[in-house]
Amino acid sequence: MPGPHHRKPAAWQCAIELVPRVHAIACALPREEHDRLGDRLRRVACGLPANVAGACRALDPRACFLHLATAGDVLVELVDLLFEVARLDCTDLAPLLDDMTPRLARMDAHLHGWNARLARRCREERREPGATSYNARPLDRLPVP
Repeated sequence: MPGPHHRKPAAWQCAIELVPRVHAIACALPREEHDRLGDRLRRVACGLPANVAGACRALDPRACFLHLATAGDVLVELVDLLFEVARLDCTDLAPLLDDMTPRLARMDAHLHGWNARLARRCREERREPGATSYNARPLDRLPVP
């Protein structure tokens, strides 16, 4: 059932576009935050496309929901880390954070849409999607520099 998303990987493309941007933010951090915050940003940036790819590969709807839920959790963690970055009040980071809000909102919309389509298909086939569907908190607190 999740197979058609692999042919049309808009969510994965959106996730993979975030990786170099997040890495640029991590590299521009002040030296004292480079290890603590930079490492976490890089790890989370790579985790998002990895979980979206896992959802694309999943043959079982429950496995797909699990990967989508994990991708949603990773997205929330990325937003939280970007809040920490925005609080640093570093002028070098402001231009890098400018376009992150719409990109993160688009990623969130992809995950929600994918989850809704998959849940609808499961209901139509009389399958239960399980308790692991993507249901992250709304991204209304995105960092605005």
